[in-house]
Amino acid sequence: MRINHRAVHRVMVWGMLGALLSGLWLALPAPLSAQESWQASYWNNATLTGEPTVTRQELRIDYNWGLSSPDPRIADDTFSARWTRTEQLAEGTYRFTATVDDGIRLWLNGVRILEDWQVGA
Repeated sequence: MRINHRAVHRVMVWGMLGALLSGLWLALPAPLSAQESWQASYWNNATLTGEPTVTRQELRIDYNWGLSSPDPRIADDTFSARWTRTEQLAEGTYRFTATVDDGIRLWLNGVRILEDWQVGA
């Protein structure tokens, strides 16, 4: 994705996680600030509906939960997650790469730039 101006951007990632893994990596022309964290929210359903069961700050999106879940209050299967943060991005070309099980949606400033929403094996 090409960013043509320097501005503050809101990055939101939604994940439908069955049991296995999630990760989001950004190839950037300039590093993100190391101080920024993600607002992470987790639901005990696959649809991100209702109030999240768990909300916390996380420095990275890079997990392999295997057959467990992100928190003891979250069921081991059929949960969903959303990570949100605001970041000032310099002009340049950005590559967003994700590895997920089961699905992902990625928004930048309210525009969906990645869609792979499905139930995995």
